[in-house]
Amino acid sequence: MKQDIQSEDDIKLLVNSFYTHVRKDALLAPVFRKWIGENWDKHLPRMYTFWSNVLFHTGGYRGNPMIVHQHIHQQHPLTKAAFDRWLKHWEETVRELFEGPNAENIIARASNIAFFMQQKL
Repeated sequence: MKQDIQSEDDIKLLVNSFYTHVRKDALLAPVFRKWIGENWDKHLPRMYTFWSNVLFHTGGYRGNPMIVHQHIHQQHPLTKAAFDRWLKHWEETVRELFEGPNAENIIARASNIAFFMQQKL
């Protein structure tokens, strides 16, 4: 039996594993390459903080993901297919590593975030 997501270290493992998949994906990798380039050392810590806040309500995240994604969308339209692929990788990565209420919660929260983001874009 796998453990549930319980700590910041678990969030880091999840985020790192997820982006390993994304960086190899033919649909998603070009978008991330364009906007992040080689600056993963800046992006990943922001994602650790973001997802820790989403799951554990740490309050540490400072930023507005909607504004960032609106800017990206203006330059490179973010399609439903891209959101669906992103969610597929997210859910597969969570389920590969974890199981339990927090794992289910972070999958559901990602799905909600993607849905609302698509609606606003």
